[in-house]
Amino acid sequence: YIAVIATLKFQFARTVAVAVGIASMLTLPTTRLLGPSMATVMGPELSHWVPAIIDTAIKIVAIFVASYIQACLGAAYSGLRGGRLVAGNLFSVAAERGWLDALPDCLVAKPFDPNQSYLDEVVAYPLAAVGVYIQLTSGFALPFPWNLLLLPLSTMENLLRW
Repeated sequence: YIAVIATLKFQFARTVAVAVGIASMLTLPTTRLLGPSMATVMGPELSHWVPAIIDTAIKIVAIFVASYIQACLGAAYSGLRGGRLVAGNLFSVAAERGWLDALPDCLVAKPFDPNQSYLDEVVAYPLAAVGVYIQLTSGFALPFPWNLLLLPLSTMENLLRW
């Protein structure tokens, strides 16, 4: 449990560090571009807050963008990992039941070895693509029946995230 929290905190710190680094590069040009017009709108008594407002807004946006990119990377990894696990286990079950013996030798070498065959990758990568697509299009949210069943785990994930 402690290792999971430490890993999540490290990943969060890395994401925030990247976001703040990008934000620091964008602050000066944005302040030069938007600063004069914002100072005019805010008036002389509040114009000294313009650089702080721009800096804070850029950092907030950069953290949201960096966390979304991190979520996309996690979706890609979990999709690839899930596709490989499903394909590997599918071919293990098929080999145990003798289903692979019915396939021609040019497609599957006998005995089946997943390290020597590309057939499991042919199944794994389309499954991975579907998994990544579903995660990206659903906004990383669980669909209806699963969101209620996994509510305790989702709550724990949100607590760990914050």
